[in-house]
Amino acid sequence: MKILSFGAGMQSTALALMSCENAKAVKRLHPWVPVYDAVIFCDLGLEPEWVNTQMEFTRKACEEAGIFFKVLNTPLYQHFIENFGERRTISIPWWTIRDDGHKSKMPRNCTIDYKVNAITQYVRWELLGYKKGQKLQDKDLKAHTMHMGFSYEEKRRCSNNPNKLFVNSFPLVDMHW
Repeated sequence: MKILSFGAGMQSTALALMSCENAKAVKRLHPWVPVYDAVIFCDLGLEPEWVNTQMEFTRKACEEAGIFFKVLNTPLYQHFIENFGERRTISIPWWTIRDDGHKSKMPRNCTIDYKVNAITQYVRWELLGYKKGQKLQDKDLKAHTMHMGFSYEEKRRCSNNPNKLFVNSFPLVDMHW
């Protein structure tokens, strides 16, 4: 399976729309972009209205092209507020300023927990039909691709997928876009 991790930003929207064009075309227009088996958006909650508008626009384009589009409820902000000070709280992007004025970003893992893992679980359980705790079959080990919309200047963010199900793919980086 070829899955697009859709964030509703410029890059993942471009990939989704190129995939839609490929699905409708007689000859593939964008050779680096497949016709996705699924485009999956993780709704973190508290998204700006433009994100939801962009997501709905892309969902409609995917549906018209015959590409499955799924919205997963992954309430990062709700969990953060509910759990803060009580138990493990997910690390979301934070910036800090030292007394000397130096700005730095704090470590985070929300992308893994609230996007990559959520998509992986959905694909494993809902699309491939595995039961919770069931061992992956050999045919599924690193047999599927998770496409991410990182642009070329973000290539330092590209990494291997730690999950046994997926290999990551970064078409915009491959195209030097």
